[in-house]
Amino acid sequence: MCGIVGTLGSSRELEYSTRKMLATITHRGPDDTDVWIDADAGIALGHNRLAVVDLSTAGRQPMTSHDGRYVIVYNGEIYNHMDIRKTLEFDVTWRGHSDTETLLVAIQNYGVEKTLSLCVGMFAFALWDRKQRTLTLARDRAGEKPLYFGIQDGVFYFASDVSSIAKHDSFKPSISRAALAMMLNIKQVPSPYSIYEGIGKLQPGHIVCVSNGNKISKQKPYWDAEQVFRDSKSGELADEKFNDQVSLESLIQESVASQLMADVPLGAFLSGGVDSSLVVALMQKASTSKVKTFSIGFEDKRFNEAGYASAIASHLGTDHIEQIVSLKDIENVIPRLPEIYTEPFSDASQIPTYLVSKLARESVTVALSGDAGDELFGGYSRYRETMSRWGFLNRMPMGCRRLGHNVLKYLPVNLLNKAGGFILSSQPGTSSSHYFGDRLLKGNDLLDVGSLEELYFNNFTQWKNISDLMMGVQSDVMNPLISLNEVDSATPLEMMMFKDFTSYLSDDILTKVDRASMSVSLETRIPFLDHRIIERTWQMRFDSDSSHLSAKQPLRDILYQYVPRHMIERPKMGFGVPMTDWLRGPLKEWMLDTLATDRIKRDGFVNAVAVEQRIKEHMSGTRQWSESLWSLLMFNAWVDNNRTN
Repeated sequence: MCGIVGTLGSSRELEYSTRKMLATITHRGPDDTDVWIDADAGIALGHNRLAVVDLSTAGRQPMTSHDGRYVIVYNGEIYNHMDIRKTLEFDVTWRGHSDTETLLVAIQNYGVEKTLSLCVGMFAFALWDRKQRTLTLARDRAGEKPLYFGIQDGVFYFASDVSSIAKHDSFKPSISRAALAMMLNIKQVPSPYSIYEGIGKLQPGHIVCVSNGNKISKQKPYWDAEQVFRDSKSGELADEKFNDQVSLESLIQESVASQLMADVPLGAFLSGGVDSSLVVALMQKASTSKVKTFSIGFEDKRFNEAGYASAIASHLGTDHIEQIVSLKDIENVIPRLPEIYTEPFSDASQIPTYLVSKLARESVTVALSGDAGDELFGGYSRYRETMSRWGFLNRMPMGCRRLGHNVLKYLPVNLLNKAGGFILSSQPGTSSSHYFGDRLLKGNDLLDVGSLEELYFNNFTQWKNISDLMMGVQSDVMNPLISLNEVDSATPLEMMMFKDFTSYLSDDILTKVDRASMSVSLETRIPFLDHRIIERTWQMRFDSDSSHLSAKQPLRDILYQYVPRHMIERPKMGFGVPMTDWLRGPLKEWMLDTLATDRIKRDGFVNAVAVEQRIKEHMSGTRQWSESLWSLLMFNAWVDNNRTN
């Protein structure tokens, strides 16, 4: 795992500027650093190395191809690279056993697009063709590895981290208000946008080329997720009942085994849930020694899954390390978040993700993760909740819904809370709910949605009308994110899962894991994101009314061969934190200072009155606004960090 940077078209102190960009992301590759420059062509490539495979100098980058035509900077792992070597039709005198060298020789033999079609792995790279004087950027199919790029004043920039581009002497950073609006509403800046004007993210499964004069081609998919999904759901590829369980199990087992490739210590995250438990079980099956596993828990029992992870580890016989996190540990992490997530990001599970990465890095350099199981196998409860709510709403005439919406929005939340507490306390087997009114008013916002797509999108949004918060931004800025293109033969549940795969997974989950782990120089690998597993999964049928394929049943069927059912069957907890209580308690003063009205007015990004109202309601206990307040806090903390650096 590494960090890559580069420029094309700049004539200003190429080596100094490139090394300055690299210095920003030393954590992504602390083992070595180097640059390659062709001043006549105006090209500079830089690389920070985290040595994982072939620790010798034969794996050093930037790397030049055997024939001298290509130069590459590359971040990632090609798990089947030794198999690719066997397909090459001409004799090669290999310098070492790095996948970087394999990639270069394959490109020399097959070209870029065919080589990419052969690769199984995670990667982002920049390839300079010295003959054609073209620069090609590529990113893996699921988007595990980040790659930013853009052009300003005739200079083309690219980097693993947007902070590297911002540090280049000739780049003038300007915050994109549209991107900020998206982040404050859905917790992250989605692809293809970035927080800076003129800089974007290369979309997963795409390549882009830059030619003479820095003319940027349109992003082109070498693996079109939507087309693959459509083909998988059509005719001959579709599998109505998915009886071939062995096929799925063998694919996952093969993926896990291939990802054990490393010349450094390796382990796995273990939460005790279905996904991570299955990955660890298959790792242990493929290993001749005890697999190292890592988990964290919280002193707050409501958010502590450590006991479940410990029980699974004991059953599987792993070498398990556990840490119980205190509030002091959390408070120590918060000031570091703007450095770790160098683009504004506010999924609060970023905190435990960093802490478990830090714990793992003390023992290993590589950790496998169970991420992507929810998106591929229907694990999120919001899928069923959305379908249930839409079924209810769709039976109500729009006129009745709008009438109810207009009545409820004028009722005081305190009155609704008291009424809810009285009603629920009088029901056998239930307890009063202090947030009954808050939930009712949030649900009231759903009464006027006109489609399943809108309802689905409400799972993620923190402001019904972002223009209420953002100054100078229209509500339709969110429209590109709402669309759920219909696919023949795909159920609404499958469409929601696919949308999550192409947006939430890459822009939130994978971003969170990459930035947290790489901040401590830990490489993470995700076996479920082998594209052959993705394609096989999309051939399965997930029906909204089906119970046998709900809540990751295909994974459970495999896991129960290794772990007893009773150790797994429990409500999904997730990787959450008690943010609601923290903002009213130990983080209160920091929140009030960071979101001070004078400061917000001075910065001029958001409406101070709207922020004041949410703080007041949250602190009084009448409403629960922790997620939207956390987004504002993370943005302002990011601004403060960039001002001081």
